[in-house]
Amino acid sequence: MGAVKSKLKSSGGASIIIALLFFLICSTVGVSVLAAAKANAGRLKVQKENEQAYLTVRSSAQLMRSLLGDAQTPFAVKTETFTDGVSDGNAVYTKNYSDLDLSFANRINDEVFKLLAYPATPAVPFELTFSAEDMPDVKADVLVEKTSTGYKLTADFSIDGSVEYNYFMTLAMTGTLIKSETNDGGTVDGEGHTVTVATTEYTLSWSNGILKNR
Repeated sequence: MGAVKSKLKSSGGASIIIALLFFLICSTVGVSVLAAAKANAGRLKVQKENEQAYLTVRSSAQLMRSLLGDAQTPFAVKTETFTDGVSDGNAVYTKNYSDLDLSFANRINDEVFKLLAYPATPAVPFELTFSAEDMPDVKADVLVEKTSTGYKLTADFSIDGSVEYNYFMTLAMTGTLIKSETNDGGTVDGEGHTVTVATTEYTLSWSNGILKNR
């Protein structure tokens, strides 16, 4: 009986239980801290990737706006023949920029030239891709339209093929053709008619670049 009472009064077992409870509490706190740290690291990773996606898309849109708006571009030449001041209706348009330049600016030039030389042709959207080392490709869906005062360019930018990390931006710009007209002074043909060849040189200018998040 004395031995049983001695065991009941002993604090050795309680110390072990307390130690185990303390260890359990510390383990729980440690696991919670690690889980929080892991979750925070995940959030930082997502935030960084989202930020990178945003900057990549914005940089591409700003590049287009900057390069198009930097200078006026020699664009096209129209030649038209007049007899006694009346056009023969056969105006000939020729490009005044190099087809060998495959930059995105010339792709846009091609669309404006088509709308100038063949006004009945409908505006058709097309796609451009912007690439840079160690960065995802950015796709731009571009539409160039004829307006009453000139041309309107709309470009929708997004990361090509991305679903999880993506941003969408729209660039709108206004295009204007500046004309310079000359003629050869005219000549008199065998029937006594005055024949004049008039030349119009066009320069393309883009302005009012407005960039918006979508």
